[in-house]
Parts: sequence; structure tokens; C-alpha cells
Amino acid sequence: MGNVTIFAVFMVLIASLAISAWSSRSRRSNLIQNFLFEGNTPLLAISSCIGSIISMAVSFTALLSAGYLWGWQITFSMIAGGLAGLAAILTLSAHPAITQNAERVEQRSFISGVSYLAIFGSLESMPYYGFLMAAYTAMLITEMVVLRTFISFLSELPRFELLLLVGTVLLVCYAYVYIGGFRGVLVTDYFQLLVVFVFIGLWIASISQQPVAVHLPSPSESRIVFTAWTRVLLHAGCFAGGFAWTFANTDQWFRTYGTLKVTQARRVLITSALTMCAFSVVPVLAGAAVIGRPTISPAITNGISLVLVGNLLIHASVTLRFVFAMALTCAALTTLNTYLMTLQQLYYEASTRIDSKHYLHYLLINYPLKWKAVRGVVFLITVVAFVASCFFPDRYVYTFGVASLSMFVVILPFLGTALAELIAVSPRRWVRAAATSAAIKLAERRRLTLYISVVGWLLLLAAGRVLMGALTLHLYIIPATALAATATATLVTLSLRTPAWQGVLREPKDSI
Repeated sequence: MGNVTIFAVFMVLIASLAISAWSSRSRRSNLIQNFLFEGNTPLLAISSCIGSIISMAVSFTALLSAGYLWGWQITFSMIAGGLAGLAAILTLSAHPAITQNAERVEQRSFISGVSYLAIFGSLESMPYYGFLMAAYTAMLITEMVVLRTFISFLSELPRFELLLLVGTVLLVCYAYVYIGGFRGVLVTDYFQLLVVFVFIGLWIASISQQPVAVHLPSPSESRIVFTAWTRVLLHAGCFAGGFAWTFANTDQWFRTYGTLKVTQARRVLITSALTMCAFSVVPVLAGAAVIGRPTISPAITNGISLVLVGNLLIHASVTLRFVFAMALTCAALTTLNTYLMTLQQLYYEASTRIDSKHYLHYLLINYPLKWKAVRGVVFLITVVAFVASCFFPDRYVYTFGVASLSMFVVILPFLGTALAELIAVSPRRWVRAAATSAAIKLAERRRLTLYISVVGWLLLLAAGRVLMGALTLHLYIIPATALAATATATLVTLSLRTPAWQGVLREPKDSI
């Protein structure tokens, strides 16, 4: 199996590099703005969205373990969270700032940063850039650790050779992102998604020829015993996680709105979010189906995904094993290249929006970050992430991955500002007044809200660790506490008095 795995990995790497190089020929110029934001189409956007959803670290292996530990009851709250996130995105798409930005992109009057931080941004939003870049870096580390774990399981390579192989995968991924830019990421995602679908088809064909008895327990049956209170935390955490997953994995919805027409972007995101909800059910049910199976050791918890993959391949043909290794590599590359591209886009946006009013701020922050070697900065981030992944213990990878995903819960007050601005046009006077006040407070105190959310989240996590035990078994505590801390910080911000000179709601700023 080792030789098959290594050969399959290198075939995918060579094909992805070649496809990205070929797609870069269609780029009209080498300007950094064109490199970062140009080349999207509805078909490529859908394939990239779905490819990002089929993330090896967050989607498949983590949900297998979640279904095994907590039962398939989590599908209800997780899907509800995903649909709530989709509803919030579609509501925000009606904001004048987004529609105006889309019109300018359509008319090709400019190409600029297209994240919601750029569209709704101000000086108060600068800490959010650093916060989101930290979140994507953390998810980059998570993806590499999971890739290392699975390649080690399939190939049994010595540690040095294993790290060399993972480093090669990451280096080739960075190389084709460097060469192809945004367009290259989209086109390679299309190829990589096709490989994943080929494996799924072959796997379904192979199991259909064998009699398989599947026992699906009741929704509430799980490996962990829940009380009424912990069950509330479970569903709150899964709801918050589903909400964050929508924002983090639908190929960064803000980028989709910035590079496509609004009507096309809405269709793409609806399709990808519904696909995410449908896809999430499969690994959860697969994990729940083996609860109580006598052949599985009771000591196994989050490692159940490796056991199930081993059972899948134990009687598989060489062809199925080869395609599985290809699909595994494609799933990793689809996620890695998206994170690398997004880090470049966020860094570029942040570097163009820094304003210094003090010479020390200019010397220590403005001057270094105004360095326009965007790809070089992200290369340094990638090297740091790879080194960190080499020393990261496998047993904490899901805890770290869920924590990095839950960081997207903390940015909800930022989006709440735009939602409040939409409500502020209500014909009802009291609704208009309340929404206007909320929008002003959230907009002017974004940094305060972020800081309170982060500190509160850390305190709640520490309390959850003391009261509930190891977070590796109770991962749902992480998004649940993030949601509680963010809600508390928002209420604190809204409870503060608004100065009289801020009594008028500001007009939404342009993206540049």
C-alpha cells in the first residue's frame, strides 16, 4: 500500500501543477490585483465551493468521530446552523455596499479587495484582518497534521520521509498557487473534485457487490453519556459550528460575491451550502453506525476515522486503494490551496488599508506590512505553519481544528453591523431607531467587541475544561463557548452609551 500511496500522491501533484500552469496562460496581466481576484466563473465557483466543503480535516474525519462519539442527533442542529448561515449571507447580499461593489466589478471599473472586511471596513476593522489570518493559518496547520496522519497510516513511512512527503505536497501546492493565482486555484479545484467523485463512485460500486448489514442506532445513542445540560451545550455547539462552517468553507462567500454577479453568486452559494448540509449527514451516519460494534475497542475515540478507513481498504482492490490515495491528496490540496489564496487576499487588503498617524506606528506596522510581496509574506506564513505542524501532537488535532473553525463565530458582531444597517431602513420608527443605534455602536467599537469576545472565550474554555473534562472528547464546548462569549461581548457593546456626535448612521463606505 505504501508504494501505491506515494505514486498516487505524486501523480496528483504533477497534474495539479500542470493544470495551474496551463490556466495561468489565460490571465490578461500580471498585476497583483488580477492575480488575486480575476478568473472566476459560476461553474468554477461551484466546484471550488464544493471542493472546499469536502475538506479532509474538518468535514470527513472530524464528522466520522463526531457521529461515533455523540450520535447522529447532531445532524439536526448542525444543518440548522448551516442554513442559518446561508440565510445570513443571502440577507447581507441585499446590502447596498455589496450590490454597489458587484456593479463596479461587473462593469470592470476596478478590481479590488472583495472580502466583507473590505466592503464594510474601516480602521476599526483592522484587528479582524489579523484575527482571520490567524484562523486560516491555524486551519492550514490542522490540514497538514491530518494529511500527515493519514499518509502515515496508509504508507507506514519513517517520520523523516513522511515529513518530507508532506512538505513536498505543501511546496507544490504553494508553487501552483504562485503560478496560477486565483484562476489556477479554481481550475485545479475542478480537477481535484472530479477525482474525489471518481473514488466515491468506485467505492459505491465495490460495496454494492457485497452484502453489508448496516445498523443505525437511535439518534440519541452515543458513546458519551449526556445530561440535559450537556445536551443543550452539544446542540448549541453544533449549531454554532454549522454556522461557522458555512462562512469558512463555502469558498469564502465574500470572495464569490466580489467576483461574480450577485444573482450568480447567490445561486452558487445556495447550491454549495445545501450540498454541505447533505454531505455532512453521510460521515455522521457512518460514524454512528459503528457505535457498540464489538470489533472496535472501547478505548478508541477520535481515532475511529482511521479504523473505519482501514476497514474500508482491507478488502479493497489495488485500483480502489490507488484512487483513494489520489482522492485523499486532492481533498487536502483543495483545502490547502484555498487557505493559501485567501491568506494572500486578506494580507493584500490589509496592507492597502493601513493608515499611520504616528511615526512609531509607521515604522513598526505600516512600513513592514506595506511590503507588496504578497506571495512572499504568505510563503513565510506557510513555512511557519509547516514547522508548527511537524511538532504538533496528533491527539490534539481535532481540538485545534475545531477551535480554528470556531474563530469565525467571533466575527459575527462585525457582520451584525451590516445586518443592523439593513434593518435601519424599516418603516417602523422604533425599529429604525434601535437598529441605527446598534449599527453605530457595533461599527465604532469593533475592536472592543473583538477583544471582549476573545478574552471571554478563553475564560469560558478554561471553565469548560475544569467542569467537563478533556476538550478532546467534548469538542462541542469550543464553538458553544465561542457563541456565548460573542453574544456577551455584543450585549456589552450595545449597553454602552453612544456619544451625541455619533447620533447619525454613517453611509456604507466604498471598498476602496
